[in-house]
Amino acid sequence: MCNGTLLDMRISAAGSDIIGVGMLVGVIFLSGCTTTQVFRNGQVLLPVIVAVDAAPEERLAAEELGRVLGRISGLKWPVRPAIVSREHGFYVGHPSGGKVASNALIPAQDILAPTTGEIGPDGFRLQSRDGSVFIEGATPAATGYAVAWLLQHEAGVRWYVPGESGEIIPHRGAWSLRKLNEVRQPAYVSREITGLNSAAEKIWADRNGLRGRVEFSHALDRIFSLSEMAKHSDWAPQIGGRRDQLGLLKDYNWQPNLALPEVAEHAAQVAAYARKLDPARKVFSLGINDTVRFDQSTATRTLVEPLRYFRGMPDYSPLVFTFMNRAAESLAHTNPNLYLGCLAYFWCENAPPFSVNRQVMPFVTTDRSQYYDSVYRVADLALMARWDASGVKAFGLWEYAYGQGFLVPRMPLDALAESVREGWRRGARGYFAEMEPQWGFDAFKAWMLAQLLWEPKSTVAQLADDFFPGYYVMAATPMRNFFERCEVQWLAQSGPPQWLKFYQQEDQALLFPPEVVRALRGLLDQATRAAAADPLIATRVARTSWAFAVTEAYVHFDAIRRSLAGKNPALIPEQETIIAGEISDFVAAESALREKIMAATGGEIPAMKGVELDTFVRNDPVPRLLALIGQHDPAASRRVLALAGPGANTRGTWREFADVLETGGWRTAPNLVANSSFAVAAANLQEPQFLYPHFGALPAKWELRAMPTELGKVALVECGAGSEPRALRVEGAWDTQIFQWIRIEPDCFYVASARLRGFSSPGNDAALFLTFLDAAGEVVGTSRMQSLPKGLTQSWRTTVLADHVPEAASWVGIGISATKQSPGDWLEGTQVELRGIIQVPKS
Repeated sequence: MCNGTLLDMRISAAGSDIIGVGMLVGVIFLSGCTTTQVFRNGQVLLPVIVAVDAAPEERLAAEELGRVLGRISGLKWPVRPAIVSREHGFYVGHPSGGKVASNALIPAQDILAPTTGEIGPDGFRLQSRDGSVFIEGATPAATGYAVAWLLQHEAGVRWYVPGESGEIIPHRGAWSLRKLNEVRQPAYVSREITGLNSAAEKIWADRNGLRGRVEFSHALDRIFSLSEMAKHSDWAPQIGGRRDQLGLLKDYNWQPNLALPEVAEHAAQVAAYARKLDPARKVFSLGINDTVRFDQSTATRTLVEPLRYFRGMPDYSPLVFTFMNRAAESLAHTNPNLYLGCLAYFWCENAPPFSVNRQVMPFVTTDRSQYYDSVYRVADLALMARWDASGVKAFGLWEYAYGQGFLVPRMPLDALAESVREGWRRGARGYFAEMEPQWGFDAFKAWMLAQLLWEPKSTVAQLADDFFPGYYVMAATPMRNFFERCEVQWLAQSGPPQWLKFYQQEDQALLFPPEVVRALRGLLDQATRAAAADPLIATRVARTSWAFAVTEAYVHFDAIRRSLAGKNPALIPEQETIIAGEISDFVAAESALREKIMAATGGEIPAMKGVELDTFVRNDPVPRLLALIGQHDPAASRRVLALAGPGANTRGTWREFADVLETGGWRTAPNLVANSSFAVAAANLQEPQFLYPHFGALPAKWELRAMPTELGKVALVECGAGSEPRALRVEGAWDTQIFQWIRIEPDCFYVASARLRGFSSPGNDAALFLTFLDAAGEVVGTSRMQSLPKGLTQSWRTTVLADHVPEAASWVGIGISATKQSPGDWLEGTQVELRGIIQVPKS
């Protein structure tokens, strides 16, 4: 350093003194500092030097440094083995035959708690001495992070987006490096973003310092194999009063009997054996399976009762972390430095009311995009603090930062940044974001998170000041305004916070009303005009424009669908022409949506990827309209489809249903559903009753599958005089379905119907559904649904679905469902019918 005037950017082993990227760029040096010349006058002064026996990661880092220096200088940059002992150069990794800067870095034995003189596995050192620069990582992979850090913080290189179009390498005529004496390591020991699967995305992740160091995800199905469970009958969960190892466990939708000490002991033995096979292993995962099918025996109930609730769900943290503590205590005798990664997930998100073993590292799974609700935000920060005080050495954050699953921009940027920063302050040292980036929308989101995981004190504004001018250049202002307006729309959503709110759910369209869509398109048009003279910048802007074209098409499609769902042609028969025109628009809008998605999913770095469109278009209002039209004139439904044009008239299910309506086959075919009006009540209540304390009488002959919730209630209710004397009422549902499976007739055309009413908030689906299974129980064909409109449906509403039998189908399922009900939401249903028409007329 220069007379002690260089702002010290070194951090302690715990990562406690971190300065953000924006501040690093502005570091001030006084005149007189010693510099190291890298190149000048067309001459390479510091070749890249790497040990002959370098690890593959070190060799790759050296080659990357040479590649980028060549791009910066326009020179062919040499990368060669360390042979000449006194040659000046960039020494990358651990040279065996060349210069050595100082004593080697010592990787920490305990990755969560480096001692004095140790550094975490991704830490590195940069030193300049005697005309050379030494780049050394604690591990070979960390050497690559050191090279990337040097290029970004000293040369202005950026990798904003995967692929060549996202790489920024400034050209220089000469370059001198300041005197370096940096020891750096990331604030978060483990840093993962999902969905970075292509070669370009993996390279981008490496350059931006992402790496998973902690195992913690769903794993019990691998630890408790079916063959092992078959040896121990009591290890299987007791569900519905029985333990059926093979029949119950074969789909892995279960948890082992976590209340048994022997189960925890087995898990500890498996972890110890894994450590024996790999002595370098630091963490072993005991994450619970992705299900809430827990054991229901007395041993489990003793641990969880009296039942508490957290965020509306049963709180099973005492069960799960009793199991974790027992496993850790057993492991401590033989492997005191092996951590057990796990999940504080769904029913065990809350910190338990007892101390958690220091060798347990839970990842707390919360949707922090819901910080638009201030109460939720404060409660979540308090949850982090409780986990920090729980006894664990450190915990992790599992974040739902999704791009995929949304056809609209999902921009909770400040919320995501705050959770990284505040989580780190409260002891979080692992981070895992489920994102599956949609690069047209999520470029800044993903890059921002990658930077924050190293330097959480950076602000969103500092990072945006870097990203938008650096990536969009002359189009920076309108592009920044575009994403900031998208964030405003996310924060302005109504209703209570919910885990994964609007994920793969049609109501996300309501976040972007038409006037907002037009304003956002105006900003993209400004950016397009600003970037017109530069093909590279124009391509970057176009990627967002292609993604937003999907949003525009979806919002338009959804508006027409809601309009059709609100019509009642049985009352106004003369509106056939109007309805036909709207059905035609509906078909065209869906076709346009598919075209925009196809356009957005092309190229090496697509604007969007992994779109499951069937989820967004399955709510089909047309069968209901055809049924209502056909009530006053059996031929009317075919006329309407003909008027709607070829796109509607040739759509198989609609046309076949119109044929059935014209012949009267729907009403004359027998109803295949038993107890369709719920006249007969079942003899028993929903079991186990301690999980369903508010459930009442249920209809006989029906299966009920309901996620237990604090306020969940399903019960038969009397409707008084009228055609629907009894209905099933659902309130407080997270995911509740009542259904029947019926063996199919191969040549049948099936029509499902139900009478529904209720109150439905945005994010809730209250619906009739129709689906098919093959002989193995897998869904085939399209799972269809028709939901209630948003708001209050006071009068009974007839819902109708129709479909022909898909190939390989063995079972047809019909039922009603309610998902993610907000307080005040309710659903009532009755007259749930399914009719199979054997011979569909051919025209």
